[in-house]
Amino acid sequence: MNFKVCNIIIDSGSSENIVSSMMVKKIDLNTSLHPHPYQICWIKKEIKTKSHQCLIKFSIDNTYFDEVQCDVVEMDACHIKLGRPW
Repeated sequence: MNFKVCNIIIDSGSSENIVSSMMVKKIDLNTSLHPHPYQICWIKKEIKTKSHQCLIKFSIDNTYFDEVQCDVVEMDACHIKLGRPW
């Protein structure tokens, strides 16, 4: 990701690909409006509408390269969480 190291969680039980809004801001990634905004609720946090998405290009161990469309979400568990769509 722009030659930066980041934490990725691969979650086969999830149906969304998401990226941390903090990371998007920190490395100045381009975002776009989400075509179908939706609401999400984290444990012990308020419901928020997800209205932006971001194309993430990444590599794993310099042997696997991919890109995925992620919804931009406020989270601190990791930088990127990849669900089943990935």
